[in-house]
Amino acid sequence: IMTGGLPYIRRYVQEDVNHDAIILIPLALIIMLAVLKLSLGDWRSVLMPFTVVVLTVIITMGLIPLFGWKFSIIILLVPIILISVANNYGIYLVSRNNELLRSSDPPGRKDRVREMTRSLNMPILFSGLTTIAGLLGLLVHSIIPARQVGVLSAIGVGIALVMSLTLIPALIYFQDRPRAVKKERRRSKKPDLLNRAIAKISGTVIRNPKRVLIISVVITALLGIGMVFLRINTNQESYFPRKHEVRKTAELINSKLGGSQTISIMISGDIKDPQVMKGIDDLTIHLKQQNGVGSVFSISDVVREISKALFNPDEEGYDKIPDSPEAIAQMFELYNMSGDPDDWKQLMNFEYTKAHLLVKLSKPDNNVIQALRKDIKSYTADFPAKVTVGGYAIIMADFAGKIIQGQVSSLLFALLTVFILLSIFFRSVRGGLIGSIPLAVSIIIQFGIMGIANIAIDSATALLSSIMIGVGVDFTIQFLWRYNNELRNGLSHEDAIHGTYRTTGRSIIINALSVMAGFSATFLSGFLSIRYFGYLVLLSIGSCLLCAILVIPAFMLWFKPAFIEKDLVKTNNKK
Repeated sequence: IMTGGLPYIRRYVQEDVNHDAIILIPLALIIMLAVLKLSLGDWRSVLMPFTVVVLTVIITMGLIPLFGWKFSIIILLVPIILISVANNYGIYLVSRNNELLRSSDPPGRKDRVREMTRSLNMPILFSGLTTIAGLLGLLVHSIIPARQVGVLSAIGVGIALVMSLTLIPALIYFQDRPRAVKKERRRSKKPDLLNRAIAKISGTVIRNPKRVLIISVVITALLGIGMVFLRINTNQESYFPRKHEVRKTAELINSKLGGSQTISIMISGDIKDPQVMKGIDDLTIHLKQQNGVGSVFSISDVVREISKALFNPDEEGYDKIPDSPEAIAQMFELYNMSGDPDDWKQLMNFEYTKAHLLVKLSKPDNNVIQALRKDIKSYTADFPAKVTVGGYAIIMADFAGKIIQGQVSSLLFALLTVFILLSIFFRSVRGGLIGSIPLAVSIIIQFGIMGIANIAIDSATALLSSIMIGVGVDFTIQFLWRYNNELRNGLSHEDAIHGTYRTTGRSIIINALSVMAGFSATFLSGFLSIRYFGYLVLLSIGSCLLCAILVIPAFMLWFKPAFIEKDLVKTNNKK
């Protein structure tokens, strides 16, 4: 016995959401802990940002019942987002602390904390604000659970930001300084694969900035072509893997039994009127011939079947709609005398004023549903009664439109807000535009690969752009801030880029890898859309990282933008 249909889909969605929460949240925490240990080495350095992560997730998840919200398939992403993002700011602080400890004359703990906060508080604050702004872009989304994800994620990031700027410096202050210095000295002497890779990247970008920019533009343009093939999918059956019971049942129903999803067409008027009944019959025959339609049930089918019982195949009235309302009424009366009128209660009411056409879809794709909707509207333009179209499939088609509308509005809101914050941060509109380059590139690459890989925009992947904007801009802010500081210290452009790679560049890479590692837990989700979300996050954050450590430094070296040079001139004049 196989069970399917919308009620079972909802049941399995709720069960799988709970199952995913039990597995994915602890798994994401374990992965994050392992990545931090491999990246930072020292357990004390690891536990400081990890503590912020755990506290942030606990507090934020506790807000869900307080707000009266339900734990849905989309809200399942909130703890994963926070586990992946909440440690970002702590990593920069801990890495800067370790950098100071490795210096030839390590400062005391007070001076260390003072120097660490002086150099990082401002970029971390703006990184947090831009992340919050990106996530709050979901507030203008037309889907309510998406807004809830935006609110919860933004609150969580705000909590993580405050704790990173207060709790982590306090924990660093109480570190055992002699032991910490010895550990960092030992680590600095060990050959580091990441440092060697950074040195190679730095040398390549410094020697060939123009080539790096040209190659980046060409790759982005080629991948961006895939946006032409983007599609939307709101069919909940596709949330499940092909081997899942719900998916197998749905495919069986769609291929053998007409379809599990339906469109309902309501006809309001005198159903006994031959013109109305013939109109229903013509519409029924027309719809049965359309692409994606598995079967159509209507009251005209019943009338035709009754006529087959009343007439012989060689008689004129056989398998036809009668020409008079009396003949139609007589057919219904005859049936009521020998049968049960409840047999067609889903097709017509007892007052004969409303009839229902039930269209079952063998291909419940959004493009099929939209095409049928237009076809029905066109075919019934001169119908002799009022026609209303509805049903679950129509709701899902409208939902697809809402996803696109929400995607565009949240994307524009997030981009505009982040641009304004970057312009304030760099005190330059041009600086805001340059800082937005990695976001624009990543968005093009993300949607392009989605089109090429045939990954649809659905309720989960529609959240991706705002999350990527909020998280990805962090890398650019940190790189440009350190680069600007190195220039102010009197270094040449090439030496400033090299110094930024060696220090903040390492932290950026560790940060990006930790974010991607946290989201990798979604690969084991029971929902395909959540898995695709995880794959696309890795792609998006990876492209933001590459832009921050390849495109931005190459851009700085080749164009030497005015907003950076202006700060440099001011600094030199003061000297």
